[in-house]
Amino acid sequence: MYSIVFFSWIIINYQFPVYIIPIAMFSILITVLLDTTVALISSTILILLISLLIGNDLDFAIIQFIIACIAIFSVRKLRKRRQIIATMITLVFCSLFVFFSVMLFKGIDFLDYNYSTVGYLALASFLCPILSFGLVPLFESFFGITTDLSLIELLDYDQPLLEKTNGRCTRNTYP
Repeated sequence: MYSIVFFSWIIINYQFPVYIIPIAMFSILITVLLDTTVALISSTILILLISLLIGNDLDFAIIQFIIACIAIFSVRKLRKRRQIIATMITLVFCSLFVFFSVMLFKGIDFLDYNYSTVGYLALASFLCPILSFGLVPLFESFFGITTDLSLIELLDYDQPLLEKTNGRCTRNTYP
């Protein structure tokens, strides 16, 4: 959480677009590593902190909160690796939908949008699942957490222990 806040501070000080802050990546990591409830609470706190850091930007808070909720609920029952692709596509479309909905609610005309902001938001929504699933094994080994992804990898029949056990069971020779 501290690293995301520090990264946000750097982005704000160097005047980069705020929508490249990887809040969805944080939400996905906490969901996969810990729990959905913890991820929802910590993501909400992170969004509020960054929104205050930006300068009480309510649009940013609303958009990021909805994106974080979608990210959390799309990976809460992660069983297959192809769900990562579904999460990427879902996040991109939902982030664009939420952004345009907020701008429409504010009464901003489609011609007056800053489309580079939309591009940064779509890019961040696309890259956050890739980065978070790339960081999961690092955090698993560092904190000693066993996730559903590591348990699914252990079910692979190419594992040496499963091959040895499978071979014994098929020959009906028990030790």
